[in-house]
Order: sequence, then structure tokens, then C-alpha cells
Amino acid sequence: MSVPKLDKFTYKIAFSSPAHFSGEMQTDSFCLTHAWPMHKNNMEIFDPSGRFHRSFFVLTFRERELSDEEEKKRQPPWYDFVGDFFCVVLSAYFGKRFDNLGFVQSHGIHCVPDIQPPKVRKLVDALPTSSKPRKDLGIKLELHEAKSLLPILDAVFLEINENKPVAKELDLAFAAGRFYLQALQLFESDTELAFLSLVSAGEVLVSGLDFSGDGIYGNDTEELLIEIKEKLGDVKADKIRRIFRVSRKFRIGLSKLVNESFFEGSESQDEFFRFKPDEFDMRMAAAYDLRSNFLHEGKKFGGWVEIMSHINAEVSIGTPAHGDAEWKKLISRIPTLVGMERVIRFCLLRFLHQKVCPIHVKLN
Repeated sequence: MSVPKLDKFTYKIAFSSPAHFSGEMQTDSFCLTHAWPMHKNNMEIFDPSGRFHRSFFVLTFRERELSDEEEKKRQPPWYDFVGDFFCVVLSAYFGKRFDNLGFVQSHGIHCVPDIQPPKVRKLVDALPTSSKPRKDLGIKLELHEAKSLLPILDAVFLEINENKPVAKELDLAFAAGRFYLQALQLFESDTELAFLSLVSAGEVLVSGLDFSGDGIYGNDTEELLIEIKEKLGDVKADKIRRIFRVSRKFRIGLSKLVNESFFEGSESQDEFFRFKPDEFDMRMAAAYDLRSNFLHEGKKFGGWVEIMSHINAEVSIGTPAHGDAEWKKLISRIPTLVGMERVIRFCLLRFLHQKVCPIHVKLN
């Protein structure tokens, strides 16, 4: 009896998540199911209450059926982007971190995925790492129940097998989602860079919104721009206009993407640490200003946006003892890392819900 060779058109990619999931996903295009330990020494990482816990999964998919002649001639490309796409979409949908560990099988060969020992979870109860469902949309951590997500995940296989490019809105959401997932991966280790990644995700996302008739600049800014134009000319005025436009589109765009369900779904333990609808625009403006202060002046802010233990504070209410009046005012208005993560996840999902396909009734 001869042992069959591996099918060079079948691919398997390994994923992991610090959160505990049940079920599996399956369509005509792919199967996403759990991977289980077969050795007693690995059992501790499958304990959901442990600091080393991980859930492991394998995504299996195949290129379209080919004729014998096509199979002999075809040299399939590398499909690394499929694993990244799944991790981004799953992370946003469930609000839990997913990591792409690499191929187990590709191009007819076995592959070794990233098998480094799992790092300890410093924040077992943090929103992106705990095994508790996120409150705002109430999505259970059950893969088989995520039916509304399947058209989005299937889109990448339509591109592979039928040469149907994904919608530009989905491409843009994926670009924003990569920054969002980067923030989840930095959540426990680098507060500042995680926060900056979330702001970058917001910048990408709002670029796909329509701002016609939104009064981007406001009366005071328009008057200032007219004065600059009169004194310094059109070129300088246009340059200042673009700078103002980026920051104002950021806060106005994110304000357009949140809705009542967002504010009702706060996971902050204390009322005064939650986002308020009448303060939201101010908080987003402060988030962008904080980013600019760091990038252009190197002002550190990590301590002011840190995760505050288990209370999930969304906004800052403290004032620095040091710094000028403008800095103190800014810090009193900023969202925390927890708050910014909630904003970007909700806005990313609502963008997909409005522009790509329905995901959840609370995103209407």
C-alpha cells in the first residue's frame, strides 16, 4: 500500500487566542475547528482559568477544483494573507485577540507553525483576553453561532477561486482591522503603542466615510482659514486646511459610527468612568491630540491611559501634577486604552455592518 502525498492545493493554518471558545465554523470554502493537545505536558495551556491559557484552531481551505493538466502546471501562490484576514475579522467580531501562528500544511508539504511557549497572560480579566463575552453586542464566544460573519470570511475565497476582488470597503476595514489587532497584541505590553495603533485604525476607518455637508471645519476654523488665506496666500491656507481636516474627520467620523447601543454596552464598573454621548466628540478630539503630542513632541502618556485593573475605565478623570495648562486640560479629556479599544472595535463592526453586510441588529 502506498501512502498518498499531501494535496498541494489544500492549506492549513494554525491560530490561537487567549480566550476560550466553543464550536467550529464551516462553509463550502473553509473549515475552522479546534486543535487539541495529545500530550499530557501540554494540558496546562488549555485551562481557561490559567495564566498560560490558549485556545488553538486550524483553518483548512482548498483552491477550486482544477483539471489534471491545470494541477500539473499550476504553481499556487502563498496564502499568508488568509490567516491574517481571519485573525483580524475574528478579533473584531468577538473582541478577543486572535494570533496567526502560520501554516501547518501548504504547497503539498508539512509546515512548522510558531511553536514558542505561550507567554503568561498578565491581564487575565482584560476585555481582549478574558473568556467573558463582550457586553455591547452580547456576542457569545461560540464559533458556530457567528453565522453573520460567514459572508465576510467567504469573500477572501471568492477572490482566490473566482477572481472576484473583495469590496473596497472590506479592503479598507481590513487595513483598519490590522491596526486594531496590533493594538490587542500590544495591550498588555506597551500601552502607548497600543493606543497609537487604535488611533491609526480610526484614521483609516473614517477615510471610508462621506463627510459632505458635515461642516468639517466649523465657523471659528473657517474664519481662521480665511484670515490665513488673506495674509499668507492659498498654498499656506490649503496646507493648514488639510491639517485641520484630518483631525476633525477623525472625531466627527467616529462620532457618526457609534450609536445608542455603544453607550448602553459599557463594561466600566463605575458610572463616572464611562463614555457619555455629550462628551464623546471631545474625547475623540483629545485622543487625536494626544497622538499628535506623542508623534511630534515625544510627550509620554502611557500612565494616563493604562488599564485600571478590573474596573475597565473608559475615560480619564485625573489631572497631571506637572505640565502646562494645555497638557493638563488635554489629559483630563482623553479616553483610556480600554475606552479607545471599545470605540474602534464598535466602529469597525458598524462600518462593516453598514458598508459590507449585516452583522448585528445593535449595529443598525
